Amino acid sequence: MAGRDDLPFEPDLETDDIDDELDVHYRALRSIALDYIEEHAVPEDVVSALLVDVAIELRKVGYVLETEKPSVTGLKLELDRWRADFDGVVRSHKKEAESFLEEMRDAMADADSLERAAAERDDDTDADDEEALAAEREAEAAGQVVSRGGSGTDTVAEPEPAAPRTGIRSYPGSKTEH
Repeated sequence: MAGRDDLPFEPDLETDDIDDELDVHYRALRSIALDYIEEHAVPEDVVSALLVDVAIELRKVGYVLETEKPSVTGLKLELDRWRADFDGVVRSHKKEAESFLEEMRDAMADADSLERAAAERDDDTDADDEEALAAEREAEAAGQVVSRGGSGTDTVAEPEPAAPRTGIRSYPGSKTEH
């Protein structure tokens, strides 16, 4: 994020909390953009171009609302000033390129490690599930009824007697139990 010196306006010198406030807004807008990217599967480069366009549009609206007699020439000058401010922000981010890449590499490595750990846990769970499924099949082949307990344990019971000739089979706890 751009630092205090890169702001396109003079912050209130009495306000020491300007960095914290900007950081809160930055994080909120960033979160919204990232959520949108994820939800709609929009490429990051497309969203960043759209956000730049939105920023320019907001600056144009700001000029009209803040100026007593807005003019085409005045708006063009305002956009030139905005571009100079934007160029300063880009220069600031260029200076941070090396540390940014290091942080991204570390974050990606951490995410990869977490993903591998989760996959290993899933593999362990899958093996347990396969063993339980094999045991269920064996019990069913022996004519026993297998039901899953609420605690995740399996219980094997003898098959229930056939229901009356209505064709409805009753299960313990079911509404059709006779």
